[in-house]
Amino acid sequence: GVQSGIWAGFVVICILRLAAGVAAHSLLVHVSQNTLCKLRLKLCAQILHTPLASLEKLGAHRLHAAITEDLGQLTATLINLPYLFVNLIIVAGCLTYLGYLSWRVLISISLAIGLGALSYGLAVVWANRLLRRARERQNHLFKYFRQLMEGIKELKLNSQKASDFFKQCLTPAAEGVRRDNTMGISFYAAAANWNRLLFFLYVGLILLWFGAPQATSPGEMASYILIILYIMAAVEAILNVLPHLAQA
Repeated sequence: GVQSGIWAGFVVICILRLAAGVAAHSLLVHVSQNTLCKLRLKLCAQILHTPLASLEKLGAHRLHAAITEDLGQLTATLINLPYLFVNLIIVAGCLTYLGYLSWRVLISISLAIGLGALSYGLAVVWANRLLRRARERQNHLFKYFRQLMEGIKELKLNSQKASDFFKQCLTPAAEGVRRDNTMGISFYAAAANWNRLLFFLYVGLILLWFGAPQATSPGEMASYILIILYIMAAVEAILNVLPHLAQA
C-alpha cells in the first residue's frame, strides 16, 4: 500500500545518496591526483629548462621540498576546496532564511559573525607568520637531510662529527619546525574555539535575554536556534579548512 511505497522510495533515496557520495568523492580524488601528477611533471620540466646557476642558487633542498611537501599540501588543499565552497553556500543560505524570518536576528548574528571574523583574522596573522617561518625552517631541515644522506660514510667514520651534526644541525632545525607548526596551528585552534564560544553565547542570549525578536511561539524560537546551530556547524567546517589553505 501507501506505506510500502514510502519505504521503497526511502530505500531508493538512500541508495542514490550513497552512489552520489561515492561518485563525487571518487571524482574529486581523480581530479586531485591528475592535478598533482601534472604539477609534478610541469615542475620537473621547468627544472630541466632552468639555468644551472639559478638552480644552484635556489638549492636542491628547496627543489626537493617543492616537489614532495609543497605539491602534496597543495593537493590536500584542492581536495578541501569543494567542502569550503559548499559550507560557504550553506552559511549564505541560512543567513538569507534567517533574514526572512527576522531581520533583527539576522543583523545581530551578522555582528556576532563579524566579531568572530575580526578576532579570527588577528589570530590568523600570527598563525600564518609562524607557519611561514616553519616552512623556511623546513627548507633548512631538508638541506640537512640531504647532507646526512650524502655524507653518511664520512659521518660513520667520525662519531664526534656525527654527534655534532645531529645535536647542532638536525635537532635545532627539527625542533624549530615542530615548535612553529605547533604554535601556528594552535593559534588556529584557539581562534576556532573562540568562534564556537561566540555562537554558544549568542544562542544563550536568544534563550535568556534577547528573546528572539518577533518570535511568537516556542516553535519559532526553535527555528532560530536550529538555523544558528546549522550555521555554526558550517562555520566550523570552514575554519577547519583554513589552516590547510594557509599551509598551501
